[in-house]
Parts: sequence; structure tokens; C-alpha cells
Amino acid sequence: MAPIWEDLLHVGDVGCDDDFLSLGGDSLTVVELIACIKATFATTLTPSDLVAASTLRTVADVVDSHSVPSPGGDVVPLTHVAAADDSRPLVFAFAGAGESALAFGPLAQCLSEFRIIGLQAHALENRGIPDWTIGAAARRCVRHILDIRPHGPYRFVGHSLGGVIAIEASRILAAQGYHVEHIVCLDTIFEGPLRTRARIHLPAAGNPSGVNPSGANPSGANPSGANPSAVNPTPGTGQGHAENSVDLWRQRLALLSAGWWRRPAKEQWSLFHELGRRSALLHRLRPWYGPVTAILAEDNPDNPQCWYAFAPYCVGVHFVSGDHTGMLRPPHVTHTAKLVADALSGPAERA
Repeated sequence: MAPIWEDLLHVGDVGCDDDFLSLGGDSLTVVELIACIKATFATTLTPSDLVAASTLRTVADVVDSHSVPSPGGDVVPLTHVAAADDSRPLVFAFAGAGESALAFGPLAQCLSEFRIIGLQAHALENRGIPDWTIGAAARRCVRHILDIRPHGPYRFVGHSLGGVIAIEASRILAAQGYHVEHIVCLDTIFEGPLRTRARIHLPAAGNPSGVNPSGANPSGANPSGANPSAVNPTPGTGQGHAENSVDLWRQRLALLSAGWWRRPAKEQWSLFHELGRRSALLHRLRPWYGPVTAILAEDNPDNPQCWYAFAPYCVGVHFVSGDHTGMLRPPHVTHTAKLVADALSGPAERA
């Protein structure tokens, strides 16, 4: 097992108690590690298994026993201390569309003063029927949250679309009389699907002054770096149109089988990302009247004033270096974690 880690992570002399994420592993290298383990040892793991067993020793134990330490599911503990022995403040982290909760691994390691539990899309790793709307995803998350912690207050962190799901979950909890202390949204993007049916006026995309509060200068480019015409080709005629129609029907069939037909991790994440995009198109964005802190990547295309239109009690909008996913990885995750810790260190923690 050690040579596999050394090749993937470009390090030498991996020790039995070395941690995969601490050595520089991320969600992409986890996919490669899972593929190598399957090819070498004929054992199949899921990404969240690498959170429950993240050291060389524990991964090797799982492979040796041909068993999985904890089933991949919606709830992914991101700290290794038993809940009964962990008195740290609890934070629920909502993963973005098509994103494994493992993406929060480096952030959880930096936030050592908190106990972090990740929430990811239903059926991303296990068979099941996915949640096709943001409301359905929020209701499912609320059930998990109340099972884990029946009483508040609650602190939430959400990355990308996970920020919107966290807010909708907060809305449900507030209606039931629970208190949500604070929500931190990490690079949630209004421009695009979420703006389509928004019930509030969101200022035009881009920062009119050209400078954001941290001095970074968002480019306003598509966060994925893709050419919009390539993502949404113009309908036409002829062979190209026929090929586009075939691809469209293939995608529709894939979406219908999402959660039931198991696919390689990257393909599965891509499919669930498309499910998330479609749920965002259907969502009617409404104001949230609770405390929110927005932490945005330097290439976030939104006007920062959108946050004060969406959340009138927004505590602040901050920018960090790195792109949409890079802000959760070294070296940028250190700055992201500091801002998250400052936002979450509120009255509930001091109490």
C-alpha cells in the first residue's frame, strides 16, 4: 500500500500513521487511490471510506479484512474522535452538487477546534433515489441533523450549492422552533441557474468597482473555465444536431438511472453535479433573515452586494485566493479555515 501512496502523492517514506489528506491528497487523488486499490487488491472502497480510514495503517486494515469500516452514505464524520468523547462544538458541512463530503477533509483538519460532520447527496455512494429538488435535499439533511443532534443551536457550512441547501435546511429548522446560530456559505454562486427563478432582485454580476474587499479582482469568467457555447450548443440541423440529440437523450437516461446504476466515481460525481444544476434551475431563491457569512473564491462572478439582497443580516463577504475548489485545498484552505472559524466562533461556542 505504501508504494501506491508514494506514487500518487509524490512523497517518499510514507509511515503507517501518515494521513492521506495531510500528505496532500484531495478528492481527485482519492479517486485514483480507489482505482489502484481495486486493481491491486480487488477491494472496492468509496470516497467517504477514506475519511473513516485515512491513515496508511487503517486503509491497509480495511483492505486486509475485505470489509468497509463504515458504509458510504449521506452522513460522513470528518473527525476521528468518537462522538461520545468529543466535546467540541459541532458543525454540519453541506457538500456541493456532485461533491463528496471528502472535499471538506482539508478544511476539517484546519478546524481542529470543531467537530465536523459532512452531509452529501443521497445515493451519491449508495443505491437509492436521489433528491431532485433543493427542498427535498434540505428535508433529508434536517432528518439526519435531528437524529445526530436533537437540540440546537446549529452551525452550518455549505460549499457551492451546499450553501443554498444549508439555508433551506435552516428555514425548516427555524419553522420547527430550532435555533440556527450561523451559516457560512463557501463560494455559493448566484449567477447562472440560481438567478433564473429568484424571487429577489440580485444586483448585476460583477463588481462595479472592480475591486473586492480583500483586494482580489474577480474576473467574472465561468468558474468551470468552460466555453458557454460548448456547454450549451446552439440548436441546429444536420449531423451535429443529431449527435447533440443523441447525447441529450443519453444524459436524460443517465439522470433517470442516477443512484441505481453504479458508475466510476468521477462519472458519478459529474452526473450528480448535473442533477444539482437542474435542481438549482427549479429553485425559487427567497431571502434569508438569519446571520450568514459569505466566503468567496477570487474568481467568483457575483456582485458581492447580492449577499446583502439575499441575506439582509449578512455579517460579511470575504474573498480568498484560489478557485471554486482550490479554496478548500492547500495552500488556500488555511485562509478559508480562519475565516470560517472567526464566523463560527459566536455566542453559542462561548457559552
